[in-house]
Amino acid sequence: MKINRLNCFAVLLHFVVFQFAGFSQDGTLDPTFGTGGIVLTDVGLIDEAQAVAHQPDGKIITAGYTGNIGTYSFLLIRYNEDGSLDDTFGEGGITTTSLGVGEAICNAIQLQADGKIIAIGIYILEEGGPANIALARYNTDGTLDLSYGTDGIVITNSEDSEVFDGGMRGRVQADGKLIVLGFKYEEILEFLLLRYNTDGTLDNTFGDEGIVTPIIGDYSDESEELNLILDADENILVASSAYGSGESHTNFSIVKYDTDGALDLTFGTDGQVLTNIKTTDGVSSNDYGADIAFQSDGKIIVAGMIYEEEGAFALARYSATGVLDESFGVDGVMYTEMSAWAECTGLSIQANDKIVIAGYASFEEYNKDFVLMRYTANGDLDPTFGTDGMAVAGLSPNDDYAYGVTIIDNEKILVVGTEAGVSGLDTRIALVQYLFDYELSTNEYTTDEQNISVYPNPFNEFTRVYFDRVLTGNNYMVIYDLLGQEVYRTENIAGASVQINKEQLVSGVYLLTFKENGKNEEAFVSKLIVE
Repeated sequence: MKINRLNCFAVLLHFVVFQFAGFSQDGTLDPTFGTGGIVLTDVGLIDEAQAVAHQPDGKIITAGYTGNIGTYSFLLIRYNEDGSLDDTFGEGGITTTSLGVGEAICNAIQLQADGKIIAIGIYILEEGGPANIALARYNTDGTLDLSYGTDGIVITNSEDSEVFDGGMRGRVQADGKLIVLGFKYEEILEFLLLRYNTDGTLDNTFGDEGIVTPIIGDYSDESEELNLILDADENILVASSAYGSGESHTNFSIVKYDTDGALDLTFGTDGQVLTNIKTTDGVSSNDYGADIAFQSDGKIIVAGMIYEEEGAFALARYSATGVLDESFGVDGVMYTEMSAWAECTGLSIQANDKIVIAGYASFEEYNKDFVLMRYTANGDLDPTFGTDGMAVAGLSPNDDYAYGVTIIDNEKILVVGTEAGVSGLDTRIALVQYLFDYELSTNEYTTDEQNISVYPNPFNEFTRVYFDRVLTGNNYMVIYDLLGQEVYRTENIAGASVQINKEQLVSGVYLLTFKENGKNEEAFVSKLIVE
């Protein structure tokens, strides 16, 4: 019986030999993407990309805005895996959406389980305000989804007044509802949380008729960089910057909310954690949290920057309850001094828990360039990446801004932003893709030594199985249900990862096995949970 064979897997395991492909140093540009790893797209006079999403089919969507000062429209562009425009999306790969008279600026993008795309941003009615949170939902071909909001568009003001509001980031819950992290500005800058139903209406079971405003701390009016993440129970963690009581400097801030929008009083101090990154001669730096992510063990990473006379990229790590992890970096924090100015804008975690942060910095004559940095899982700069842990891309003689970063198939790092062009006026969408490095080797690895991981697990849309080496040859993976019946098989696995979609499995618990290059051994890899 198959179930008996499965029970014997652990006994039968000996060695699995991986064949590797050799590449150059981590952080080199990907020559198979665009032109030497770079793609530039010109749509209008001013084109800005603020965010990027990687579809399960490998296609890439950037989100931002296009137009001229005072007349911006939402801009979505979809690319194929090689960086070419996807002509099945919009018009030749490009979709623009005007929200009316004024400026529409898209800051974030989310993908629904059904492939529909939600753009999140700001609609500024006139210069100086008022402004509103703006959402637009698109079908998979880039057309507006007319079943959402009013003809595909939702406009929200937190107080139905002249308050300056904007949408900055978002997360789609497992039930399809959308959490939006935005801000409102009156006397100080404060963040907002809003939750929308799948039809675009506010969810009145969340906060006060769908809206939550912070009730702790005095928030920074210096930086609009902030982000959110959902934990396994869909509680909400927001990273930003805030002043502590009586303090004149800003700190990294994390605030945690329950699924109904109430503060989680078990986290940190009454729901909030404040961290000062650097103190010199009794003077504390101004610290700005920009992005947040989880490592595989559930620990929380916040990335951002500090600013004194010069700037620095900064990291901090916390336990799931908000306690600073002193085993990380130096007493829980790490910072890397950069230049006259440096701004961190994005964070992504590799399958092996190495930390990738993106942003921009001034290195020469104050012109800003794309910057990508990688740290080890414990917060040290990774010397195997770029030059001493840093990769810099100067795309123009003027200012270039990197705003988003994502890891693709645990093999490539994609950074998206804006290239200023020769004049600095005719800006373009910029994508820069970097390679990981896999060294040539013929070593044997037992199942205890190989680094095979499945993430996310449990999953409700898709998951990926990651290997710490690039595979070649006749490799295959088989998934069994708990009765020992084979329910899924994928063959000829090549590369450093393989994707499994939920549509190929029903909800339940499975055993995932891997077999390499026709060998007799079949290695048990992981328990797989489909929600």
